[in-house]
Amino acid sequence: MESMKIKNRLSFILTISIFFIFLLLPGHSSAAFLSDMTLGDSVSINNRLALVEGVALGDGFSLVDLGEGFKIWDLVTLHPMFRIQGQYDSNIYLEPRDEKDDWLTSLDLGAEAEMKTGDVLFKGGYVFNMNLFADHDEENNFNHTAIGKVDWKLNDYEVIVQDMYKRFSNRAGTEDTTRVSRQKNILSADLLYEFNRLSFDSGYDFIIEDYLSDEFISGATSYSDAEDRMEHVFREEMSYKILPKTSVLGEADFGIIDYDGSLNSDSYFIQALGGLKGEVLKETVASIKAGFRFQDYDRSGDEDYASFVSRSNVTKKFGVKNTVTLTTERSVNESTYSDVNYYILHHVGLGYIHQFNDKISSHWALAYQHNRYPKQTTEEGYTAHRYDNIYRGAVGLRYDLRDWLSAATAYQYTERESRFGEFDYQDHLLSWSLTGQF
Repeated sequence: MESMKIKNRLSFILTISIFFIFLLLPGHSSAAFLSDMTLGDSVSINNRLALVEGVALGDGFSLVDLGEGFKIWDLVTLHPMFRIQGQYDSNIYLEPRDEKDDWLTSLDLGAEAEMKTGDVLFKGGYVFNMNLFADHDEENNFNHTAIGKVDWKLNDYEVIVQDMYKRFSNRAGTEDTTRVSRQKNILSADLLYEFNRLSFDSGYDFIIEDYLSDEFISGATSYSDAEDRMEHVFREEMSYKILPKTSVLGEADFGIIDYDGSLNSDSYFIQALGGLKGEVLKETVASIKAGFRFQDYDRSGDEDYASFVSRSNVTKKFGVKNTVTLTTERSVNESTYSDVNYYILHHVGLGYIHQFNDKISSHWALAYQHNRYPKQTTEEGYTAHRYDNIYRGAVGLRYDLRDWLSAATAYQYTERESRFGEFDYQDHLLSWSLTGQF
């Protein structure tokens, strides 16, 4: 045990040493503005806080904004990637009291390969992530992400099939504070068609989430007993160009959610949305959707959801050096808390990026999220409807050392105020990282 702690401390010292060595190296002219704050994901609901987490923690590897890569036999382009990160966490268990702090060293290694033959583009990628704690090695975790994509263009038609597999352990997607081990696979297929100003996107998503942890979630029921589920989502979107860079759109979704266990209820949902996307004003890019969602739960006595939903992302550039992003969301999300089926989420986020020159940029972000639960539960003898208020703020500085290499340091603060005091916490994160994407 002691030898493992010594090794983790040594890895932490190595991280800092490498970071400062690269800071002292002279840099060449880097690529123009590249933001870590990616937003918007048609499958995942976890990007609503990307404004903040992109500043403080990074998004790992984007697998999108890659460099020129390396040609192999003039057929395959390979894009290697790495990231080394050191982080101080003031409350690693997100406890309301008696917090435990620690130093964390993270290493990400990965690559993406792409090959184009005729009208077909093939992509595949893999990222390995390792997180080591200096004093709490029981929290060490090793994570894997693999992606594949086929994009086939046929005149006015385009067929896209893509798959992402993740085996990981973190708090994303849960309302509690434990690092839950699980695996998730998202398979998507889309058929796109363009005719004059009209565009159509018919899509299907098949999602499997498999919890590997036997930790108890409610009474004698574990995560693996209760939260394993499959989702089928059928999507149809139509958009019409009203301006060269602006479209109005309509979207209809139908989904089925099937749980393995009986703690949560199976359900189906129907959702209709309308909105606007594109460059709505000069230097202003927006994606705005709003509509109605009905979700029917099979179990009698459980409250169905029938209400307004929306999501917006508006980015405004002020010259070449300043960018402001505003995000909002109201949605219903599957819950892992007790036997409650879902919670209603309200979110608003504001991000600002200032580009000092072609190498250095500062990142600022604020976010507020309110989660409300439709069913009464009891905690420590108190019965009520649970709600959580979550506040986040972050500030970061990024230095592009090379076209393919960047260093960053950041601070993030998170606070959750819950109706049940045992879910309250405050957390301070201080991080520094070195990231390479070829």
